[in-house]
Amino acid sequence: MIGLPSNFRVHMKVVYRLSLLLLVLLSTSLWAKPELVDQAIAIVNNDVVTQTDYDQLKATVERNAREDKRQLPPEQALHRQLLDKLIDDQLILQQAKRMGIEISDAQLDQTIENIIQQSGKSREQFIKDLKTQQNLSYKEFQRQIRQQLLINQTSQSAVRRQINIDKQAVQSMVERIDQQGEKQVRYHIAHIMVKFSDAANPEAAQKQAQHIMAQLKSGANFTKVALSQSQGPKALKGGDWGWMGINEMPTIFAQVIHQQPAGTLIGPFKSEAGYHILKIVAIKGIDKVEATEVKARHILIKPSIIMSDAKARDLLSQIRSDILSGKGSFAKYARQYSQDTGSAVKGGELGWTDPSSFVPAFRKMVETLPIGQISQPFHSQFGWHIVEVEDRRKTDKTAESKQQKAFQILYQRQYQEQMQNWLDDLRRHSYIKKLNVQ
Repeated sequence: MIGLPSNFRVHMKVVYRLSLLLLVLLSTSLWAKPELVDQAIAIVNNDVVTQTDYDQLKATVERNAREDKRQLPPEQALHRQLLDKLIDDQLILQQAKRMGIEISDAQLDQTIENIIQQSGKSREQFIKDLKTQQNLSYKEFQRQIRQQLLINQTSQSAVRRQINIDKQAVQSMVERIDQQGEKQVRYHIAHIMVKFSDAANPEAAQKQAQHIMAQLKSGANFTKVALSQSQGPKALKGGDWGWMGINEMPTIFAQVIHQQPAGTLIGPFKSEAGYHILKIVAIKGIDKVEATEVKARHILIKPSIIMSDAKARDLLSQIRSDILSGKGSFAKYARQYSQDTGSAVKGGELGWTDPSSFVPAFRKMVETLPIGQISQPFHSQFGWHIVEVEDRRKTDKTAESKQQKAFQILYQRQYQEQMQNWLDDLRRHSYIKKLNVQ
């Protein structure tokens, strides 16, 4: 038998020892407790609601409550409300996928631009504050806004199909508004709801609602009771529905609240969904509706393959200089250069217009530009503009407001009911399991 060289036997011992060491390390790794990156707290069909989703929503709700100086419900009630909202949102997002609804980058960018403008901050400061104040990256902020837009658009698309409002109904509502006069009464409403689905039977729901009413009549704080016990849509706001006219509120409210004085507690009264308690927090009237209109004219240059973005801006700068130096009138240059064909033939005139009908960048300019001045070139989603505000005036918009208000009254009445029906139907046809997470 041929013997193995001694150096070979030494190498084999080293390899054997290294193998044992590797096996020990692997065994330790395999049996070590896994580190959770995220944790599911609810299953919604084929998707999950995660602890991160919950923590982010809770942080937002807590931050908004601090800013509004509102008290949040007890932890258990808050947890239930937040988790239910996340489940509903997940159901709607799944429905959006089935319906093929998407949010374009342009729509997302425009929405974020509006949010930044309303904040009164520069883009750089806004993004910085996201990180320092909310611990939120701009990328995550974009994701959240896109998701909220998708939820809103899907909900409206699905529910709108179930709403039917004809011209006669609008006109009848306008007549009712007219009958109430210009000093239409408005109510500040607070609401508590006990759902049938959250009780063993309708009798149990009724008893719970009666118990809540007894607490309120004994002097319990309505907001605190609503935060901890209401299952209504405004529970997280302490049941606060804000200010509404008699015709703006849900029909079941309107039927019991008319001509009741401020401070009145009403209920419990029954609907198809459960039992309700209302409080009339305050009452006030409303005045005639007025709006500021602007008379403006503009010149639009659209960038293209031939006309670069910089060249479009420079051309408008030159046109502005020529107008100011007297080389030609605004109307002349508008007819010659403006690519807004509708206004170009009228010398760039837009007529008397409510600024709210313009895109945000244009609206901001016509609202802030002094009368008689021509703006520097500015950009909107349509291209580059210069604009001159020729005049401003106050107009009575009461008639138009009544038409719009009448439609919104009828729409919101049906929307709230149909929205809840739609969500209930989604839940009935879905697999939903809340997980007991430690």
